[in-house]
Amino acid sequence: MNNNEVIKNLRKALKASDQLKDEEIDKIAGLGSKIKAEGDVSDENLTKILDHLIVFKRGENKNAATQPIELPITNNIVLKKLRVAFEIKEDDLIAFVKEMKDKTQAREWSAYFRKSNHKHYRNCPDEFLMTVFKALQKYKG
Repeated sequence: MNNNEVIKNLRKALKASDQLKDEEIDKIAGLGSKIKAEGDVSDENLTKILDHLIVFKRGENKNAATQPIELPITNNIVLKKLRVAFEIKEDDLIAFVKEMKDKTQAREWSAYFRKSNHKHYRNCPDEFLMTVFKALQKYKG
């Protein structure tokens, strides 16, 4: 999924879950005009936006070491960051997928959250990420 689609869907999920306006979402991300849906969003900016989202939703962890930015950003990285930010548990994923009638099997999900050099790693398809975004809009709101 391209970065602009991620931003567009993230805006919808935030509006549903926190009843935020676009200007407030821009402020949360700390990047202002860099995340306008009509412009191109770089991988680095998308990573910063998702990291700011985690801090906004969960609070800042003063004890955590700064993680290096993984580039290029993939659906798997977006999915991991959404899972942390929205505190999505395995039971939530099961409910999301069942309700949204996604055909992805539960045993496949763990492969999406593995490190890219793990032998059982699998690329997260756009359709699964879209299912998660739709479910966030519907259930986390």
